[in-house]
Amino acid sequence: MFSQTFLFSSEEAPAADTRADICRNIQALLESEAAFSFHEDGGVESSASITGYGLEGIALFSRLNSGEQIAFRLREKIMTFEPRLADLEVTFIASQEASNKLGFEFSALVNQSDRLNLNVQIDTISMSSSVEEDYGYF
Repeated sequence: MFSQTFLFSSEEAPAADTRADICRNIQALLESEAAFSFHEDGGVESSASITGYGLEGIALFSRLNSGEQIAFRLREKIMTFEPRLADLEVTFIASQEASNKLGFEFSALVNQSDRLNLNVQIDTISMSSSVEEDYGYF
């Protein structure tokens, strides 16, 4: 990350550093709670600004009733705050294990050329997540 920020342009940064940085950024986004901006016309989220960074906490998961709806919302958030990704696909993976854990597969282009595949787990109780690169194909 240091080399990417201070020594290289985004095109010159080593691919492994860029991919690791994207994984860290996605995990930070998934583990942050979005703030809300309140206006005179009622409470309206400012989702395109820095106050919209993060998820809506457990409220997101109780409001949305399907994994596909949550996947769509995750895609929107990631595309807003991770400009190095393009053509992002987020797929909900149904689990038989624990009802408090949600699984997703992310697939996107990094810097318009390399495909990045990620396995993501979100624990809806602790609102923690794991983001791991999948080196195989799904």
